Amino acid sequence: MTQIEYPEMEHKGGRKFHPVDFIPKRKAGEVILGEIEDEKAKPLGRAPGALPQDRGAKIRDMQDKFEFRD
Repeated sequence: MTQIEYPEMEHKGGRKFHPVDFIPKRKAGEVILGEIEDEKAKPLGRAPGALPQDRGAKIRDMQDKFEFRD
């Protein structure tokens, strides 16, 4: 039976840290509740979509614009 010899692997030594290791893992409950209260205090805004337009004003504007056009 053939035996293969491998060289010993060098240990890189020491621990290396990644910046993601220093991100806090959890928030305190008081902080979370405070953020929720801040979000509740914000105005709701409006529904998404196009803004409503004054149809009568648009008609008058178009009539003025194209009244004497060929």
